[in-house]
Amino acid sequence: MGPSWRGLSPRLRKQAVGSQAEQIQAPRGTDFRGRSFSGVNLCVLTTETPHHAYFVKSLREKFPGTRVFCETGISRQPASRLCGFEKQRDEWEWAKWFKGEKTPISVLAPTENFPTLNSSEAIGCLRAARPDIILVFGTGILQEPILQIRPRGTFNLHGGNPEEYRGLDTHLWAIFERKFNDLIDLS
Repeated sequence: MGPSWRGLSPRLRKQAVGSQAEQIQAPRGTDFRGRSFSGVNLCVLTTETPHHAYFVKSLREKFPGTRVFCETGISRQPASRLCGFEKQRDEWEWAKWFKGEKTPISVLAPTENFPTLNSSEAIGCLRAARPDIILVFGTGILQEPILQIRPRGTFNLHGGNPEEYRGLDTHLWAIFERKFNDLIDLS
């Protein structure tokens, strides 16, 4: 199945299609100009879920130096817990991507755990890591000191349209409200 660009503006869609075409022709581990990815210092800010673990596992294939800063004190939205979907989703994801083994992110990549990524300890550790790029996927709201570490190199990933859905599980809210055009899928 090809990529779905629903939810992207025409300008971003054109950029994504162009960059994907370039990546398809690139040798593994390089960009379209033949430059190696191995020297990129990539840090992922996330929480412990199966789909975040799979994301980290996939990144490590192209970016072996990827480090993870995991937020442990975040709670899930009550509506997700009430409907039972979250547990089913987690079980399906563990089965699909990890053969049923509940694999912690710390097994997949060097990981630092913090109750909140906004703590001075977390900020200090992230700053010391000197990341080229910071990817944010499934954390609480980050405060200015974190964002100042890489102001032009921090990217927040959402499964749902961030203009319509805030917080965690943005893709689930779009599905719940049957607004499938608000899902963002670049796979």
